[in-house]
Amino acid sequence: MPIEAIIFDLDDTLYDCTNTLTQAAIERALDAMVDAGLKASLQEAKHFLKTYQQTEKRIHPIEAVMNYFGPNKECLLDHGMSAYNIPAIDRDISLFPDVLDTLTHLRNDYKLILVTTGVRERQRNKIRLLGLSNAFDCILIDDVSDKLSKRERFLAAATNFNLAPDKIAVVGDRIFSEIKIGNQLGMTTIRFHHGAYRSLKPSKDWETADHNINALSELPALLTSLNKRVRKKIVVVGGGTGVPALLKGLRPYHTELTGIIAVTDAGRSSGRLRNLFDMAPPGDIRNCLAALATGDDTLTALLQYRFDRGNLKGHPIGNLLIAALTQMTGSFNKAIEELSRLLQIDGTVLPSSPANVHIQAQLKDGQWLDNECDIVASDNPNVHERSPIQHIRLSEAAPASPAVLLAIQEADAIVLGPGGLYTSILSNVLVDGVKEAICNSKAKKIYVCNLVTQPCQTHQYTVDDHVQAIEHYLSENIIDAILIHKGDVPDHLLAPLEKQHASPVLISDNSSNTSRLCFGDLIKQEDEVEELWEKQNLLQHDPDKLAELIMSLLAY
Repeated sequence: MPIEAIIFDLDDTLYDCTNTLTQAAIERALDAMVDAGLKASLQEAKHFLKTYQQTEKRIHPIEAVMNYFGPNKECLLDHGMSAYNIPAIDRDISLFPDVLDTLTHLRNDYKLILVTTGVRERQRNKIRLLGLSNAFDCILIDDVSDKLSKRERFLAAATNFNLAPDKIAVVGDRIFSEIKIGNQLGMTTIRFHHGAYRSLKPSKDWETADHNINALSELPALLTSLNKRVRKKIVVVGGGTGVPALLKGLRPYHTELTGIIAVTDAGRSSGRLRNLFDMAPPGDIRNCLAALATGDDTLTALLQYRFDRGNLKGHPIGNLLIAALTQMTGSFNKAIEELSRLLQIDGTVLPSSPANVHIQAQLKDGQWLDNECDIVASDNPNVHERSPIQHIRLSEAAPASPAVLLAIQEADAIVLGPGGLYTSILSNVLVDGVKEAICNSKAKKIYVCNLVTQPCQTHQYTVDDHVQAIEHYLSENIIDAILIHKGDVPDHLLAPLEKQHASPVLISDNSSNTSRLCFGDLIKQEDEVEELWEKQNLLQHDPDKLAELIMSLLAY
């Protein structure tokens, strides 16, 4: 969506704080702390700070002094911070060149918001002395005594102007503060390289700004360019382990991502929970939420933690959380929305239907298989000898969520797979309204063909066989591009595949799809292959290579 508002940081973004107020404030604070009993001389404290300021610092220098010389007595820290934050401004300060002209120019097209943290009276004095009092549509001062988070201030700014976060840009210098928060909220982040933190390197994905500038005067042209470059909306349809990997690969691009995930998984933890609570299976949803999470690493890791003993053996925490939230909210969809909020996901994850339904398959010999477990038949080493699948259906009518149909309708690209042809991809197409929505969508339709056949459902299938099955349930020639791995499979991996009665998916000699085939080296390096619980992981798509190929098809 086009950017309609800009949140600005103050210190070292609109004026040079580091070389004026900061150094003077630090000297005042050190004097006050030494007088109050700091276990260091003024010279020792200054020497420590000189060394500290040459490192990748992420905490306030006064707190760093306390942590180093200790013990961390609150009274000493209070003395230091009180001296640091005196309301009076005891140095001349001035705006960076062209700031007022730039703000005046931007205000014609954008709502301008200033969000700054510190002692409120001191921050007001800075704003007054800099001549910024009337330069913004909204000024929010986060007084340190209020203990409000900058995240809350950003959300308050969005609410004040009734704007979604993706319509707001954040301009600041600190990657661990305004840049990180803006990224987590889904805002466009622009880092101004100046001040004490200019050389700091991102340690997490969400500390990496979307864009970088060296002067505020660069901002109007950048924003004009961004508003011409509206985010592509990409919908990925499938399930299993392939879709979460692809979503993770697509995250770094300028996109709006939506995962539409199958709800027919009947095995392992998901199967047990759906039987116990009469709910849709949470497992594939959980993996996609983890792939898009931008919040706390520990919480994301906790989501994926799986118990290894007792009655809880095999259950990931995330599955239990979704089950609990479903009980609490009375809705599977509401549960996913709530967990998405807690994980601060960068995108949207939607079950294709909230219904507790199964996929059923009729084999060519007439036999019916009643659920995904029966189709996969993981305990049958001879499943490849079984009669092939002829027809699939859902156990009962399953309505699509309105959000699913809207996402498909608005998509610029719809990506099918990678994943189980019938169990992960086509089970979504069987949900009421999904087929029609895909067929009527103007989006580019892309199919990511699996790397290897699956003995339970695609034994000896070629690329053409996969495509024919998909278009049988959608519409002939509806797929615009078919993504295929081009390159050899390492010899030492072929033998295990053959032992499982699987093989690389090949192109037919007389293929009718050659004009739609798109090739790339799409296999992940063996030393990067992820362990998959109770699943073979010999060959996996490389999510970064796959995402790069998809984005190239969208002329990005």
